[in-house]
Amino acid sequence: MRLYVESLAPNARRVLMFLAEKGVDVPRVEIDVPHGEHRSAAFLEKNPFGQVPVLELSDGTCISESIAICRYLDEVNPGSALFGTTAHTRAEIDMWQRRAELGVFIPAVELGHHSSPFFRETVQQIPEWAPHCKAQLLRTWQILDTELARRETLSSSGFSVADVTAFVGAEVAALWGVAIPRELERLCAWQARVGRRPSAAAARY
Repeated sequence: MRLYVESLAPNARRVLMFLAEKGVDVPRVEIDVPHGEHRSAAFLEKNPFGQVPVLELSDGTCISESIAICRYLDEVNPGSALFGTTAHTRAEIDMWQRRAELGVFIPAVELGHHSSPFFRETVQQIPEWAPHCKAQLLRTWQILDTELARRETLSSSGFSVADVTAFVGAEVAALWGVAIPRELERLCAWQARVGRRPSAAAARY
């Protein structure tokens, strides 16, 4: 088994934090995205979309998409089940994972894509889209802050992949200058708690 990553990529960091949380070590292969290795014929055989991360299994099967990779690793490795263990907990975690992805992770990534000079040569930027991404982050963070009055993690079943997605998304947003507002005290406390977990080191820039 091998994991192909580009260490700065948000989706790769999501998988790396998940692995650290599970206590699972998978050999890594660093892909040189800035120099186009992800577009090479050899890599496109593993993922025709030319994106990292990719998990290559011992039989040659390649799994891409970070959440698919995390779900596979959760099921084949014993220990804490970060996707849930019952129909109830799996559904609730999936719900919060999706909300964290659509409301935090994707807007944070898109904010950088459409506002940072770093992506000017690789992304067709639409600068007018960046403020909408920031607004989506702030709307979602407000909802999460309210929800966290009821519990200490996004799901009522405890720390899960949803927290990983939201935390990595918040780290990416902060990279582009949009941090969780201090007045959202419960969400800031959640961020601090997650940040103290050893696995959080894999998500920080």
